[in-house]
Amino acid sequence: MKSNFISLIAIGFNLQQPQQQLLPLVDESQAFQQSLFHCHKFGDERDNALSTLNFLQACWGIGKGHYSQSQAFPPVNYTPQNPFYRFKAVGYAFMYTDSNEDGHVVVNFKKPQDKLQAEETSIITNLQNLLGRPNIIIRFSGTKAIGDSSTMAVIYAEDRNTLRRVTATDMAAALCQPQFKERLESLGVTVVTAKVKPSPEQLKQYLENPPDGKIFCKYSNLVDIFTTNLRTILLGIDSRVWQQAQEDNPDPSCMIPTPLVGVEALRSRLDWQEVMCRALEG
Repeated sequence: MKSNFISLIAIGFNLQQPQQQLLPLVDESQAFQQSLFHCHKFGDERDNALSTLNFLQACWGIGKGHYSQSQAFPPVNYTPQNPFYRFKAVGYAFMYTDSNEDGHVVVNFKKPQDKLQAEETSIITNLQNLLGRPNIIIRFSGTKAIGDSSTMAVIYAEDRNTLRRVTATDMAAALCQPQFKERLESLGVTVVTAKVKPSPEQLKQYLENPPDGKIFCKYSNLVDIFTTNLRTILLGIDSRVWQQAQEDNPDPSCMIPTPLVGVEALRSRLDWQEVMCRALEG
């Protein structure tokens, strides 16, 4: 009798619990479009002004777009990755010519060249400890300044037992594992990419599809469009602009069009050009 009474109390307690309301799932793409073209925040002519303001924020790639009276539909965050962002262009970059068997991997460091060279031994030790493979030896092939506070290094790895080089794609994939990201960033690493010439099939696929959501490294002049990097941005380039960039390519045999999105990308390109000009003058 006592157990039945306790059971009734438990059932009654459960029945009195308020049911949690499930919020509707918000499709990000649909919410973005509604914030620009179908605002219903006020229900009057002010919605037109709000739509205009939201569109300006989308063009700038910053701000929040309110579009609904319901709290179930939060404002949209505008970023440079949205298709209406205006500060984007297409430049050109030289394709890598190295083979995969060469094993060359590009690693960008947020450090001046002289500081990186002074820390070369400790960086190699940290990278080898990171991989956890005693038979793998990492070596620096060379370094080059790509700005006042950034340096590009080319590294490769050898198997101590066979004296054969690890392929560039395997080495880059090993370093780009998600669990290594924080440790690489603590070493100043911003980009890891295999220094490999793309195959004709890869190049054809890249040129036929505008880079909408593809992965690119931070420095577009060092882009490797076929590997995943630590620092990435999502892009949205109009197909007509992409096609025109291919037609205007000064040398399609060794250059590819690459997107430039935002002021930072343009600044990086200018810094790189200044470095190359100084190297040519010297």
